[in-house]
Amino acid sequence: MKIVDVKCAIIGKSPIVRIVTDEGISGYGQAETWKPYLKPHILAFREALIGEDPTNVERCC
Repeated sequence: MKIVDVKCAIIGKSPIVRIVTDEGISGYGQAETWKPYLKPHILAFREALIGEDPTNVERCC
């Protein structure tokens, strides 16, 4: 299983991150409450995370 995409949306004022795998499994998480300015910083890690194993949490964090 590999990460194929990382997306970020602002819902309310909280950035919500979606990680999509090549097996069709998605994971969601809230970055921090009331910090909408984090979206470009989160997406800066997109290229580094694509192709990584999402089950290796220590490597992806």
